[in-house]
Amino acid sequence: TTNKNDKKDKNDKEIVLFPSEYKTEKPREPFDNIKQQKLFDFFWSSYPKKKSKGQAEKTWTKLNPDEQLVARMVATIERAKKSKDWLRDGGQYIPHPSTWLNAKGWEDEYELFGEDGVDDVCKVPY
Repeated sequence: TTNKNDKKDKNDKEIVLFPSEYKTEKPREPFDNIKQQKLFDFFWSSYPKKKSKGQAEKTWTKLNPDEQLVARMVATIERAKKSKDWLRDGGQYIPHPSTWLNAKGWEDEYELFGEDGVDDVCKVPY
């Protein structure tokens, strides 16, 4: 005899806790997790000077910023790209990413040229 509980109802759905598309991905060195790696990659894609990536990654892991701080960093970078210092001499004075991270560059003020030709001092309001 068969137990009615042994039969699978055609309406029963199989529950899959770990579907193949969610396979655990290992982060690259020096990151501890994929989230930090992806946050760094987002930062790196917005930073105009692509120098010493390995050093920047190490600095990033020490800093371990959350999403809110990364959003603030990227917003500041976008403003800094328009600043006098970062535009001067073809970007010669843009700091290396690790230097900018160590110096907490997202807290700096950047002098911009205003739309009316008058200099403005801008700081991202956070």
